[in-house]
Amino acid sequence: MEQKKKIWIAVIVCVLAWVFFTKTGQKVGCSFGKRPGLCYGVAKFYENNQSYATAKEFYELDAKRGQRHAQNALGIAYYKGRGVPQDYTQAKYWFEKAAQQNHTNAFLWLGHMYYKGYGVEQDFTQAKKYFQQAIDNGDSNGLTQIGIMYEEGKGVEQSYTQAKKYYQQACNANDTKACTYLEEINKN
Repeated sequence: MEQKKKIWIAVIVCVLAWVFFTKTGQKVGCSFGKRPGLCYGVAKFYENNQSYATAKEFYELDAKRGQRHAQNALGIAYYKGRGVPQDYTQAKYWFEKAAQQNHTNAFLWLGHMYYKGYGVEQDFTQAKKYFQQAIDNGDSNGLTQIGIMYEEGKGVEQSYTQAKKYYQQACNANDTKACTYLEEINKN
C-alpha cells in the first residue's frame, strides 16, 4: 500500500509540473525542501514520452545540484544527442560527475567512450579500468565488456579462456548478451 501511495504522489507531482511548465513556459522549481531527485523524476516522465528537450531541462536542474542519477542521464542525453546536439565532451563531463559519486552506469558509459574513442583518445587501459569499477559495483555488463576485450585482444592479451571466464560470470548474473557470446565462443 505504501508503494502505491508513493507512485501516486510522484504521478501527481509530474502532472502538476507538466501543467505548470506547459502553461507558463518556465522551468519548474522542483526542489521542494532542496531535496535533489524530484526534477529527475519529472525528467524521466518527459523522457518516457520522448520529450527529450524538456527532459534535459529537468535533468539539468538536479544534475547541477549534484544528483548522480540526473548527472548520468544528462550524460546520456549529450552522448545520444537527445534534446541537445550530440556532444561527447559534455557527455564525458556529466558521466565523470556521476562516476565521482560511484554511479555504476556512468562507469560503463565512460568505459565505452574510451573503448570506442568517442570524444576521447581511444584508451583500452582506461576503458578496462572503468569496466572494472562497474564490476566492483556488482554490474554484470562490466564483465561482458571485459570479456569482449579478451576475446578481441584489445588492451589485453587475447585469451579465449579469459573471455569465457568473464562471459560465464556475466551469464551467471543473468546477462543474456554474455550468455549469447559464451555460446558463440564455445562453438569455436
